Amino acid sequence: MENKNKPSPHDFTKNFELEYPELSENFKLIQKSQYELFARKMLSYGLGNIAVGSNLESNEDINLSLTAIWIRMMDKMQRLKQLVLMNKTNPLENEPVEDAYIDLSNYSIIALLVKLGKWKK
Repeated sequence: MENKNKPSPHDFTKNFELEYPELSENFKLIQKSQYELFARKMLSYGLGNIAVGSNLESNEDINLSLTAIWIRMMDKMQRLKQLVLMNKTNPLENEPVEDAYIDLSNYSIIALLVKLGKWKK
């Protein structure tokens, strides 16, 4: 039997937006900038860099791709460790710390797309 009193996902987002209007708007703005960066990079790199030259048809290919994504994410985590936790000076003026956070978020979504078999045109 279906629970008719159970809130839908739409209810949660609507209630969240009403209770936290500024936070929800800023979250959406960040997501939009993440997507724009993802689109720019995809047009530059294509599918092959994430697929590591494969078609992602076998479990081995998928695991290799996920491993490569994990390595990229670890690079970003090490950068954040140096700059945030260890308070080191950022030698890359054109790459603020925020870029590493955006890259990590995008790599997480890319990993999900690979895992779900959706990394394709």
